[in-house]
Amino acid sequence: RLELPELVAQGGRMSDGPTLETPTRLHRKVSLPMPRQYTRIPVEQRFWSKVDKHGPLPEHRPDLGNCWLWIGSKYTCGYGIININRQNYGAHRLSYAWANGPIPEGLSVLHRCDIPACVNPDHFFLGTQVDNIADMVKKGRQSSWRRFSQDDILTMRKLYDSREFSI
Repeated sequence: RLELPELVAQGGRMSDGPTLETPTRLHRKVSLPMPRQYTRIPVEQRFWSKVDKHGPLPEHRPDLGNCWLWIGSKYTCGYGIININRQNYGAHRLSYAWANGPIPEGLSVLHRCDIPACVNPDHFFLGTQVDNIADMVKKGRQSSWRRFSQDDILTMRKLYDSREFSI
């Protein structure tokens, strides 16, 4: 025996909107809602609805003014991401492009404020990847991939050479 959902068995409507009459396996007409019609929201409207313009002042550069924080989806590294026509874009890159025009090929959008979620176009400047790394080192933001200090390495070498310690 075929069990139908209670609503279908009663022949009721799911909504008061337009319906599509569809026969079931029992040859009864059942009212189903029409497919939802989605209205496209303009990209800029979607973008700015995901921005909080009352973000923090950058500690090292309060002269820049408040950060505009991206509150939408983010990459794991903290940078904002927005999907447009099934393509992901960096929110900071889009913000820069709307304010200043196209980003030349081979250049990155760098943050003066060093806050990845910031999309305030006044906080950005263009540079190469080399410029980005130099800026990171200058500001002391590079990851500490070294496990040992220079002194630790010298001590280990001395111990190894003296045969007091081996690996």
